[in-house]
Amino acid sequence: MSGGGARVGLLPQLLTLARQDSLRALWSRRAIPVYLLAAMPLSVLALRAVFRPWANEGGTGAPVSMIGLGVHLFMLRFVVFFGCATIFINLVRGEMLDRTLHYRLVLPMRREAVFAGKYLGGLAAALSVFLPLALGCYFLLHLPHGFDAMSSHFFSGQGPRELLGYTTAILLATTAYGAFFFTIGLFSRSPLVPVGLFLAWEAATPFLPPILKAMTVWYHLMSFNPVPLENGVLAVMADPTPTWLATVGLVGGSALLLSAAAWRSRTLEINYTLD
Repeated sequence: MSGGGARVGLLPQLLTLARQDSLRALWSRRAIPVYLLAAMPLSVLALRAVFRPWANEGGTGAPVSMIGLGVHLFMLRFVVFFGCATIFINLVRGEMLDRTLHYRLVLPMRREAVFAGKYLGGLAAALSVFLPLALGCYFLLHLPHGFDAMSSHFFSGQGPRELLGYTTAILLATTAYGAFFFTIGLFSRSPLVPVGLFLAWEAATPFLPPILKAMTVWYHLMSFNPVPLENGVLAVMADPTPTWLATVGLVGGSALLLSAAAWRSRTLEINYTLD
């Protein structure tokens, strides 16, 4: 019975740790780059809404869909990628630099649970920025066409499909990128090199053979795009991954990375003099 009580008490502890790390990730000075990244697409779309360049079209046709795709790709490739790098690497490296990580490791919890709480806190922080950002961008994208056209587009069925595809991609991107950067934060004292290599690998996705495409996050995320993406004449063609398989692949890959992070947490030694 005591073992069952310990298991019951683990969830509140995890949630407490996740809440603390989420607040730390959102309100510390290290969160400033994340907010600056999020402000980029919002600022561009807000200026577009003010000047209303397509206000006389009265509809939300192909040009708006392509602009939406461009904003979505910019968010995934730039905002979400570097935002996750900032948030999840600092969950460990930030506390190492602040010399506060040892306080977490003396808690009466298994180390795997401590770092699981940290990852969940980072995930909650990232999604609390990126998901509202996606909704705000979608609203500003259609605002210049007027509320009537925006309502007609949304309730026609195409709007909800687009929004569901974009938000699902952001959710899975945050989960997968977050797991990678969180693991990098545990293994590497100089994360800039692996981050740069991972960025180059993701950028090369269109030009990789199909078997290597399946080893990238970007290839699976494109399965959720409601608008087809043209990769250019040099791109290697490959059939898109079914959305269910892309979801399984991204979640499964994240789980493998977090398993590696859990293994690393058991052997992690705190030595502030090396940082």
